[in-house]
Amino acid sequence: MSQELFELLTEQVLNMESQIKTLKSSLKKLDRLRKKEQKDYEKKIDKLESKVIKKTNKTSRKELPIETNFTRKCEISDELKEFVHPTSEKMNMAEVYKEVVQYIKDNNLQNTENRKNINLDEKLETLLGLNNNEEVTFFNLKSFLEKHFIF
Repeated sequence: MSQELFELLTEQVLNMESQIKTLKSSLKKLDRLRKKEQKDYEKKIDKLESKVIKKTNKTSRKELPIETNFTRKCEISDELKEFVHPTSEKMNMAEVYKEVVQYIKDNNLQNTENRKNINLDEKLETLLGLNNNEEVTFFNLKSFLEKHFIF
């Protein structure tokens, strides 16, 4: 009887070992699957977060316009008022720049050889307060106009 009991116990232990091996294998597979699912989930969350951040950045820019010296309305000098004939006492630099560029185009003051340069007439030269040797381009025009703004 003791031999039979021993064999029975041995058989049960072997069965249990086999079951443990099967369970270990299944657990490893489940763990790999869980890790893969977790990575996929994290990628989806990252995409959604970036979309939300982009949307909030867009809406916040619309709600809070950035005010710079170029867009801020401020008083302008009397000399500049004569030149652009504003409808109000305050103008921003963008509006003034647009008016001056329109004046340059209307009076054909853009250099035909080098289109970025501006040929000055007497009215524009006195407005910008230039020496004869200074070159005016569309890129540096704003810097010459800045002195007419009272910030």
